Amino acid sequence: MFDPYSACLDSHGSSLSFRRIYFRWAIAPFPRIGESDAKRCRSPAIRREWRTLRRSEQLAYITAVSCLRNLPSIRDAEQSLYDDFPYTHSKAGNYSHNTQDFLLWHRLFLHVFETALRERCGYQGHLIYWDWSLDAEDLTKSPVFDNVYGFGGNGNSSAPRSVGNGHCVTEGPFAHMEAFYFGDVNKTMKHCFSRGFISSAVAYNKIKYVGPDALEDVLSSDTYDMFYSRLEHGAHNAIPLTIRGDFLRVTAPYDPVFYLHHTQLDRLWHRWQLVDSATRIARISGNATRNTTEEDMLARKLDVGDLAAPVRASEMLDTRRGRLCYIY
Repeated sequence: MFDPYSACLDSHGSSLSFRRIYFRWAIAPFPRIGESDAKRCRSPAIRREWRTLRRSEQLAYITAVSCLRNLPSIRDAEQSLYDDFPYTHSKAGNYSHNTQDFLLWHRLFLHVFETALRERCGYQGHLIYWDWSLDAEDLTKSPVFDNVYGFGGNGNSSAPRSVGNGHCVTEGPFAHMEAFYFGDVNKTMKHCFSRGFISSAVAYNKIKYVGPDALEDVLSSDTYDMFYSRLEHGAHNAIPLTIRGDFLRVTAPYDPVFYLHHTQLDRLWHRWQLVDSATRIARISGNATRNTTEEDMLARKLDVGDLAAPVRASEMLDTRRGRLCYIY
């Protein structure tokens, strides 16, 4: 299946040349590696599904995400902290696609995003997931696309055409948002925030990957490499191929629904791990980015560029150990 992010894999690999700028908000929640990391947290936060939130909780999350657009970038004086996340996803995270790091790196990326919401924008809640299996009949009718208690809907066909076969989004809390990149972050490409929902007839081929039966098939995977591969090339790709616009390329975090989508993917990994927690929380397998043992892979550092200090891959295995403390 076509990977919407694959177009950037060759030009944006794992060779990074970031300035190491670590703000207190980014590293404060990252404890020193040591004996305390072996202890599981006793009161984990609970990440919930979007439609289970009260209206006030939905608005609080939307406000916090919007807040990032009003904070200065840590790397470009003309941009915002919000822009730093799609930039980092392309520059530092693109290598993780189609490798065993896919779920590990994005778990860290989500953690850093949540930290920014809480430390920089005063958000009192936690990350939210979108269980798109509940909307498998028509993803575009999901409440996450509500103009008031969601993230706005489709691009306006009467508005200017934008990137990713979409049009400018002109309604909702992110209407008329300016984006600086589309895929290639080595060059600026200013445009309006874009979506371009595909038709229901075309959507069928994508929706079959996100329904309850499809998810049960993914969750039945016996090995980590089988699980992450099925999830990445199935549901992970189906959502951006349905929403299109900015979501269609590796700078997909410009679409705020990206974070709910990837939190859902993280939730499914968490569910898969709990089936055999003694084994699945401690180990991974799959396509390595280079010829290494599993122990070497878990000892490697996951890099999120300027957003936070690198983190060992092994620290992203357990959502209730070390710097992580949450469940679903």
